[in-house]
Amino acid sequence: MFIRKSDVSPIGFDGLLIHDYTEEMNVALSVAAISMPPAGGHAEAYSKRSDKYYVVVDGEVEFSVDGRRASLGSGDFCFVARGSRFGYRNTGPQVATLVVVHAPRFSLESEVFVSAER
Repeated sequence: MFIRKSDVSPIGFDGLLIHDYTEEMNVALSVAAISMPPAGGHAEAYSKRSDKYYVVVDGEVEFSVDGRRASLGSGDFCFVARGSRFGYRNTGPQVATLVVVHAPRFSLESEVFVSAER
């Protein structure tokens, strides 16, 4: 199977643009590409369901996982275990692109945003 980005309807989420390549498929994991504008990011959250595997394709992204921070660039990888608190932001001057794999597949109902817990 082949899926072109132009055939995937993007999802806007808090300033991010997400192309979920597996949304319409009945598969065990999900794969998505995320475009993030300069200074954009993902608020602190954790998943009750999935491990997350991020690869930075383009740009400069600062990740935070359970309080530890790292600046990552093109080709770098970040693993976020289920239950770990994480967040990320684009620290560069250009749009950053990430690929994320969720295992098992993404479920919005299983994502917990820390700011919503308070």
